[in-house]
Amino acid sequence: MSVVHDPSLLVVTDAEATAAAHAAGVEVRPVGGHRELRRVSELLAEVWRVPLDRSPGPVNILTAIADTGGYVAGAYRGSELVGASFGLTYLDGAVAAGGEACLRSQVTGAVERGTGIGAALKLDQRAWAARRGLARITWTFDPLVRANARFNLGRLGARIVRHVPDFYGDLDDGVNGRSPTDRCVVSWSTVPEDRSGRVGDDLGVDVPADASAVVVLDVVDGVPQVEASDAAVRLVATPDDIVLLRTVDPDLALRWTDAMSRAIGAALADGLEGRSISDTGWYRFCRPSRPAARD
Repeated sequence: MSVVHDPSLLVVTDAEATAAAHAAGVEVRPVGGHRELRRVSELLAEVWRVPLDRSPGPVNILTAIADTGGYVAGAYRGSELVGASFGLTYLDGAVAAGGEACLRSQVTGAVERGTGIGAALKLDQRAWAARRGLARITWTFDPLVRANARFNLGRLGARIVRHVPDFYGDLDDGVNGRSPTDRCVVSWSTVPEDRSGRVGDDLGVDVPADASAVVVLDVVDGVPQVEASDAAVRLVATPDDIVLLRTVDPDLALRWTDAMSRAIGAALADGLEGRSISDTGWYRFCRPSRPAARD
């Protein structure tokens, strides 16, 4: 197990978590007991726009995670639950081979976007993981959703380390529709100076102007086009609004899913990792500054 030995690092992560919660006007705290866990399940169903029996946080699963020391937390504004997050601890690699204990963040959701609730939950999650000596946090996200990518890569400083086609199968909810659930796995270190970005930094530069980079996924006549390349720095475009596109033009949305899968899959297979995304929606894949984390 990888343990954070310097106690000052834990103070930093706790302080950042407290500051983020204060900025969002919420209190983030552990959730336990059937009533609170049921409300978490209900909130996540509301955010994903599905019936309670299809909530991404089933009560029985949340109960098991909370009872065995996993991470289940809620963001409260007064007595009102306005956000929630949960995750499971796991061992990355065999113990005999020096495996590291990590946290897989499964679901994080908030009833309000752009208010800092999500950041408050993620920073609380990182502080929780650091206090327990967990090396990093991993989670999945849809690489076609720009807002999520900017939050994960730009604001938090996580890195894309893996891509999995149709990770969850057919979810058919109010966010994914019936599209394949291709996902990127990101890795976020619990040690502040080991992160590729700092919370609050804006890494969204105009990356297409990078002379060292090659565009491997671009838009031609409104259609995504993928080009093969062995460049050390690669740029990957994203659609303006994939959630809307899945409603108004499902066929074009599927073409985006296929193109993104090929472009990101090739970059990762060649040892690159996703480090940032620009304001205009361009991913930048490049060589890692250190060996890529397993997940």
